[in-house]
Amino acid sequence: LNCKLVNLNISENSIGVDGCIELSKYVSLSNCILEILNLSWNNIGADGAIALANSLTINQSLIQLDLSFNAIQDISGQRIATAIGSNKKLQLINLAQNNIGFRSCFIFAKVLKDHPSMKSLDLSTNPLTESGAKSIFRAILRGLHCIVTMRDCNYHVDANAFNHTNPSEDSPYILDMSEPYNMAILNELIVMAEEDPINCRFANITWKESLRSNVEIVRIYPSVDKVIMDKSTGNKWVPPSNGILKIEFEYSIVVPTINLSIEHKALNLLALIVTNGKTELDTKNWLRLMCSDIYCTTSQAEYLIDILTEKKVIGAGGLSKLDILKCVWDRILDPENLFDFLCNNLDQKARKDLIYTLSFEKFKFNWLNPSGHWRLDLSNETQRAVMTQIIAISNLESEYSKNSSKHGDTSQYGNWYNFRNVKYVQINDFIITKEFLTNLPKKGILQFDYISTSRPNVKAMRSAGFSSPLTASRMNSPHNVVASNSDSYEERFDKDEEIIMLDNINELSNYMSKPNST
Repeated sequence: LNCKLVNLNISENSIGVDGCIELSKYVSLSNCILEILNLSWNNIGADGAIALANSLTINQSLIQLDLSFNAIQDISGQRIATAIGSNKKLQLINLAQNNIGFRSCFIFAKVLKDHPSMKSLDLSTNPLTESGAKSIFRAILRGLHCIVTMRDCNYHVDANAFNHTNPSEDSPYILDMSEPYNMAILNELIVMAEEDPINCRFANITWKESLRSNVEIVRIYPSVDKVIMDKSTGNKWVPPSNGILKIEFEYSIVVPTINLSIEHKALNLLALIVTNGKTELDTKNWLRLMCSDIYCTTSQAEYLIDILTEKKVIGAGGLSKLDILKCVWDRILDPENLFDFLCNNLDQKARKDLIYTLSFEKFKFNWLNPSGHWRLDLSNETQRAVMTQIIAISNLESEYSKNSSKHGDTSQYGNWYNFRNVKYVQINDFIITKEFLTNLPKKGILQFDYISTSRPNVKAMRSAGFSSPLTASRMNSPHNVVASNSDSYEERFDKDEEIIMLDNINELSNYMSKPNST
């Protein structure tokens, strides 16, 4: 072979698995100076890609590698992602159209974090899944230097993927540390524990070198500067690269505070990514996926709308202000300003469309006052998310009532919780316990009244521009407008139409003072 070859383009030559394996031997040579290799459209398959991945751990000359349209599958995508970690020369990799899934995404998010050379990774037209794509977006918004392209991907929900929203649901984790994906999952847990050591922590960790080995207890702790430390050495914990780790991870669902709002730099980056969407579907998907992992204030949401309007993404680009509100509605940190934000951006029809799209339960939820009757399907992703938000408030309020307030236990069942009249899967007078809330079931209809013990500070409302009293009443007291559980969305709107048509604060006041106005 010509060891002076620098640029090799054998795209669309059907070299197949065997051809790729032979070529990988050349790439592994110590005197190989190949810098650009294009193997697209060659049907090298998983075995061919794995052979090439092995060569990448040795080769230090390749700068650009194109493996697009080769059906390499997720298993070899994981191997390539892992190989990049030990290759400090590669700058551009194209893995488009290769059936790559969420496991590869998590590994890429880990290895690209501090990679010294990678500048571009193309994962377009792959079934990345929602969880996989979000792992990449989280890395990007944290300051990833590599540009990752994900055009025309499939973002379906895969129940087998890591649950970043509530990682304690899958605890305990049994991780074979020889598997790169498991190492990436451990990395996600470490990042969460370091970023929020109060609410995320490793409860118990054991390690076995093999199935027949003795179990060893791993003792770690978060330092004052939020680094996971090894108690036996006093140094930063270095996870084992082999053996089996069993990890019990505890994550407390908490009420988000203003300090969790997205940083200005990250918000600008989010806007830039959305602006660069080539299709309306990509633009909406990227916006939805990124917003689901961030929190923002109404002023930050207004800023995002202003940028996307200025860049003509809203309007000619296919996005609308309604799309923005759908994505940020339950990520807003200052709900006291939510009504003004809503009325400034959506007319009456669009507000009604927002309720249809979000679901009535998600729309009416309010961090300041969750009181009201709730009927939630725990197998429904949206309604389950609402329940986790109510749990966060319940944890905060019950802890305060028990340890800091001066009044006694006002709960229905003597457990300091504010859930009343609970019914779960046809069981009346069901008692919600700490264990139930910690390990929330993944199916079943849960009905309850929630009576908040907090009293929000409510500002006086201006009558100017007060065109939707329905929305205002929901913003400040959701229990005032709860419809019957048996009502369809259409029936609920028919009942609410009289309220929607009120056009000033005085009429609202008169209406709400009437008997049975709910």
